[in-house]
Amino acid sequence: MNRTAPVRALIRAWESGSVVPTATWRRTVLERAIEWTRPERLVMLAAVGMPLAIYVATLIPTVNFGDWAEMQTVPRVLGIAHPTGYPTYTLVGHLFSYLPLGSVAYRANLLSAVSISVGLGILAVTMMRLGVRPLIGYGITLALAPVSSVWRSATRADPHALQFLLAALIVHRLVVWEQDRRPRDLLLGALLLGVSLGNHVLTLLMAPVVVAYALWVGRRELIARPLLVPIAGMCFAAGALVYAYIPLRSAFGAPEIFDGPTDWENFWSLVSGAQFRATSLFEAQSAITFVAKLPDWITLVVNQGTVAFAVLAVLGLLMLLDRERAFALFSAALVTVNVFVFANWISADLDRYLFASWIILAIWAAVAAERIVSDAPKRAAPLAAVLVVIPAMLLVVNWPQLDESRNDQGERFKEHMFRQLPENAALFTIWDAATPLWYGQLIDGQRTDVTIRTGLGLTEEMVRERPVYVLHLFDDWLVPLREQYVLVPQSEVDLPFGSTRATHRRALERVEALPAT
Repeated sequence: MNRTAPVRALIRAWESGSVVPTATWRRTVLERAIEWTRPERLVMLAAVGMPLAIYVATLIPTVNFGDWAEMQTVPRVLGIAHPTGYPTYTLVGHLFSYLPLGSVAYRANLLSAVSISVGLGILAVTMMRLGVRPLIGYGITLALAPVSSVWRSATRADPHALQFLLAALIVHRLVVWEQDRRPRDLLLGALLLGVSLGNHVLTLLMAPVVVAYALWVGRRELIARPLLVPIAGMCFAAGALVYAYIPLRSAFGAPEIFDGPTDWENFWSLVSGAQFRATSLFEAQSAITFVAKLPDWITLVVNQGTVAFAVLAVLGLLMLLDRERAFALFSAALVTVNVFVFANWISADLDRYLFASWIILAIWAAVAAERIVSDAPKRAAPLAAVLVVIPAMLLVVNWPQLDESRNDQGERFKEHMFRQLPENAALFTIWDAATPLWYGQLIDGQRTDVTIRTGLGLTEEMVRERPVYVLHLFDDWLVPLREQYVLVPQSEVDLPFGSTRATHRRALERVEALPAT
């Protein structure tokens, strides 16, 4: 058998514009599923391999700061993470932490690179399921890979990278369910939805949209086999049971990083992320906030994905409304809900909350590109040029600012602080600085004699009994402390704040009792 025949057939079809038949949508999908089996496999491997190579080359090599250091630590020791708890990420990360590559911190960072790369491969397959030829699916996937928010999350330990993969899998399962109507696809999709909810509460408001679409497109099969609905519900519940990890681990004494819940109220506060929401998601103010943030989201899409990508996405939605209205409405609703939740989070500048939107936008862009080439084959060359220019331009522009391959600041900060602190010392500092020190204690077994705390909850008894130090970013936080104690500067330290790099120089100060009067 001539192994190059599929490749030659791919090139001929691309040049002739005859890849997509003029038959119905379903006939197109069936014919393409048969015709492109081998090229699809190659495209998926390429869609995973190329981004993975870029992400690994720019990966943070060591422990880092803040939430990223926390997510390098918690999975390995099976701890409890900050809201929303991230039990799915914790358990997956724990398994990944045994990979015999580099340090535990490096493996946690690598999990993000692998998650997003595999998610991009799944996305390429989904595009082909929707009638998009392999080369276009590959081109759009490559255009999404170097988008700054996507690339950034792939270089550090981040639960949102796993959320990208789960969202891609859920959308793929929905498309497969709509086309093949096999019960296993529905049940697997329900299980994935529950597991995704266990990774982040962002899934909570997206779930009704996903469920509504699954019920609508499979209504005939579900009427004929009504037991599938409760069985799918049980699969969803089985996936969401991953949240049982949090109270169980708390009951058995999780390593103290973020306090575990002690009752239902605390558990709900943790998993709902209540402290990070600007408003309740069900108040009228949340709708107003959503509308006010829409221009910011549009600007973000244009700035990170380029104008060409945004235009293709809009055209793709319009084309889907004409030919596949159900999927168009579902995907538009999914984007709306995703942006709605993003807008109502206090930290609404966290663009990694928008991964579900990027996945849908990429599908819309792929549909538009496919339609353009199918209607006018002569446009294939200019479109191909656009699909090459977008990722190439983003790669060149973003590489200098997103390359973290030499960023060992977290490791150097950890080592410096442990050298500075005397035996049995207590350090009160900010969250971003505490997490790499906890990593050193819990993962590397370093300086377990030192007590690391966030905030300023020290007492006079503690000051009398042991060496106490403070290292804070904001001087006004230290004003009450200066009224009760003497703060003696020891050394200058570079502190991080919301970044993978330490850029704020502050004094490490020893706390001493006021002299007797």
